[in-house]
Amino acid sequence: MSYFISETWLRKKAAEFGKVISSYQIAALMHIYFGTLTLNEIAEKAGLSLDKLYSLRREPRFMFLVDILKKEYSKEFREDLLLNDYLPEEYDILAVDFTILDEMVQMQIKGTLICSTQKPVDEPEKSDDFRLATE
Repeated sequence: MSYFISETWLRKKAAEFGKVISSYQIAALMHIYFGTLTLNEIAEKAGLSLDKLYSLRREPRFMFLVDILKKEYSKEFREDLLLNDYLPEEYDILAVDFTILDEMVQMQIKGTLICSTQKPVDEPEKSDDFRLATE
């Protein structure tokens, strides 16, 4: 694996947007990296002025698109981790990919992964330690 999950996802989403992807769509996509990328860097990559990006971020429709894309990406990342086997050295790439993501995207990924890997809690056994704790 010589690519980031996010790079593959970004290419797929760009293809879904069509042959001509707008600055608006690029800016929304780049928000999966918000925190690692500054708003200035996102604006630059999208070919927008910083003022235009600030203006977009005040529009509910734009932020709704950003939220949808973050949710879609976190789902894609989780599914990729759960459904594929990786070599130990590939986990380094996955870790880098994860650390550059927006904090909210990271939390969406971690929360679901933690819940899916935890075993159900069984009834506690009646032991001396349990009785002592409840007395």
